[in-house]
Amino acid sequence: MATVGRLRWWIVGLVCVGTIINNIDRNALGVLAPHLTDELDRRARPPQPRNGIARHRINRRRTQVCEIANDSH
Repeated sequence: MATVGRLRWWIVGLVCVGTIINNIDRNALGVLAPHLTDELDRRARPPQPRNGIARHRINRRRTQVCEIANDSH
């Protein structure tokens, strides 16, 4: 009967330690969340052209494609 009682307390202790680690981890992520989202957002976005040349060329081609599509009807 003594081994069942010890095992029971070991299980309770492990659950408590897991709960404590979970709470510490959640608080740390809550503090770091703004920094992490900024960092990940910067990496996910493609670099934007500094001048409008690339954007102008893309818009000009779109316009040409739309004009060709409209003329064919």
